[in-house]
Amino acid sequence: MRISTVTMFEQSTASLNRQQSDFLKVSQQIASGRRVVNPSDDPQAASRAVGVDQSKAITEQYADARISARNSLSQTESILNSISDAVISAKTLLVQASSDTLSDVDRESIASELKGIYETLIGQANATDGNGRYIFGGYKDNAPPFVKSADGSVEYVGDSNGREQRVDA
Repeated sequence: MRISTVTMFEQSTASLNRQQSDFLKVSQQIASGRRVVNPSDDPQAASRAVGVDQSKAITEQYADARISARNSLSQTESILNSISDAVISAKTLLVQASSDTLSDVDRESIASELKGIYETLIGQANATDGNGRYIFGGYKDNAPPFVKSADGSVEYVGDSNGREQRVDA
């Protein structure tokens, strides 16, 4: 059997094209650092890689959620500690005010301090987070949850739902 020059040339050209294609594929794998450059290279491995990427993205979202929750809890704890300190100060002033030895001027001074504590408590109860949402308003976090009326009483106008944040799968 004879093989013509044209056939040999075509086979050689086809072989060179295959080798060049294989070389380019390996070069892409080396350059990208990945064995699967195109999903068609290995569909099963590509599918697993997509799953891993999705899992990684979900894990990063949960990590961000944990950081956000930790910051929110820290801010809330700080505000509650401040409120607790203000209540203790008010209690101390009320005990002082009940003394028979105080003059009217002393009682007026204590009343002024108590009014300041009252205003501080209202301000702390209407504190906002870094996004401008009211911390103690529940889901109604776009308006102050505690509203002072003309007679000095305070009404809660937030809702009873607590904000929740998922931090793990």
